[in-house]
Amino acid sequence: MLFVRRAAIHSACRSPVVRTLSHRYTGIKALSFRAPQEPVVIGEEVDVECTAVAFGGRGVCKFPGGFVILCERAVPGEKVHARITAIKKGGRYAEAVKIQRLRPTPYHVNAPCPHFDRCGGCTWLDVAYDQQLAFKRDQVVDVMTRIARINDADRIVNAISPSQQRLRYRNKMEFAFAQVGDNSSGRPAFGLRPAGDHTGLVEVFTSGCVLQQVVADKVLARCAAHLHAMADVSALLPVFNRRTGCGVLRSLTLRTAPLAGRCSGETAVMVIIAAALDRQGKETKKAFAALAADLATIDCVQSVVHERVLSQPELRRAEGRRQVWVKNGRGIRGREHENGSSTALVSGDNNENQITVLHGPATISITLRGVVFALSVKSFFQTNTKQAEILVESVEEACALTGENTETILDLFCGVGTFGLCLASKARHVYGCEIVPEAVEDAKRNAVANRIENATFWQADLAQLSESMLCADSKSMSKSIVFGKDVVRPDVVIVDPARSGMDVTLVAILRSLGIPRIVYVSCNPATQARDVALLCDVSDNTQSGDLLAKYRLISCIPVDLFPHTPHVENIVVLERVPSTRGYEVYS
Repeated sequence: MLFVRRAAIHSACRSPVVRTLSHRYTGIKALSFRAPQEPVVIGEEVDVECTAVAFGGRGVCKFPGGFVILCERAVPGEKVHARITAIKKGGRYAEAVKIQRLRPTPYHVNAPCPHFDRCGGCTWLDVAYDQQLAFKRDQVVDVMTRIARINDADRIVNAISPSQQRLRYRNKMEFAFAQVGDNSSGRPAFGLRPAGDHTGLVEVFTSGCVLQQVVADKVLARCAAHLHAMADVSALLPVFNRRTGCGVLRSLTLRTAPLAGRCSGETAVMVIIAAALDRQGKETKKAFAALAADLATIDCVQSVVHERVLSQPELRRAEGRRQVWVKNGRGIRGREHENGSSTALVSGDNNENQITVLHGPATISITLRGVVFALSVKSFFQTNTKQAEILVESVEEACALTGENTETILDLFCGVGTFGLCLASKARHVYGCEIVPEAVEDAKRNAVANRIENATFWQADLAQLSESMLCADSKSMSKSIVFGKDVVRPDVVIVDPARSGMDVTLVAILRSLGIPRIVYVSCNPATQARDVALLCDVSDNTQSGDLLAKYRLISCIPVDLFPHTPHVENIVVLERVPSTRGYEVYS
């Protein structure tokens, strides 16, 4: 009876009116039985060959008959033994995880890390680097063709800029604490969470992590030695339980930067310990202070900071999901994005109460293209410092500035002002906008410290902008955007949003402004391609009675900031299409 009902539904799916609803229904049914067009079921183990890479890095494998399986960590040319984990889109394809490699890919290399098989952080550490770059460019071409609907994407997408440093390139790493042993006597351990697993842990302190600086490995080893030497560590410094909100130690974050002065040529480290201490007694706070003091004695550890954790659950049960426990949006910082934007803190406390500097300064400094950036704990900065130089250089070239200090730049999602401050010397004025208050304060301080006077920064939620912030110039038939007392009519806009991309309202505002050039930087080319399609929309849609500017994609520049992972940073350059209805006079 179920099979008959399923067949009837798929017949009805030919109608576009019911397609979405029926796919939702059959997607639920796919979890409970095998449909005729689904040759696999959840939990089944299969042998398949990977033929391509899907966006996000999963391998595309095809079952006999053409049924598609997206397999985690499978690489083209590789034959794998995999377990089916989900049936998606009403039975259109399945997801799987690789259990065993049956035949290696032609691009296989030995991974230089003993934790590679379990950790999952370096998905492609066992793939030749030149081939990694080819896979990443192919992903960009794919989304620009399929989502942005760019017909000649293969011509427009440049060769990817390789990373100058392929190991030890990260300037920031976060390690989670977890309990090893039973509930009463288990010792705190720390390491990296396996991909897609909120409960597992890969301990890396014995051999370190090949992505971070060597001095950061020393901090991990010292922290482990300190905790192992404490006889009552499980009682005084228990691991924070993300399900219940009980416990103390949550995570250890290490931020590194080249160090000047007495350790010139070496690396400075900022140690950030996220812990819940508010409800703890004097002995626990004393033990925590002793741990921080011990870490502060390591050469070139510049500062040790306590980041307050709220004694609240951070995970919730998720019925019917592959992960039984998922994030529920509560905890120390709300949701943080790769570009530094975040939601507001859940706690009603002032932001300054969330951070306590225990040793040393409250910031760590990184120099980029001659500009010194002092970064506070919550401020975002590109994690690959050397490759960030290439990224900023590429953004500057994309802006096509005259060099005569005549252009006004609007830097949206500006973080600590990385792009704006690096380009300020060639612009008339730079205006930056960011939601994270700490990042905005850092940007202002960085401008002052570097004696950059033509830069202004605001705090604002770009998802909440409205057309009421636009004002029209009757003479030039163009529009400006208003932030407080500043009326800005930019020549170039740089946008670097979170992985989710831009809000549709912001896209509409950019089109209403009719800016001559938009330089869009993204760590998620898929959502970037979606926004490019909206900006390049050829329809004559209007908003509030005004013509929306149309754009064309003139170049696409992928940059590899994350070697050995599927992630790629991508820069697209959009140029306004001339119009006879007012926009061509904007100059």
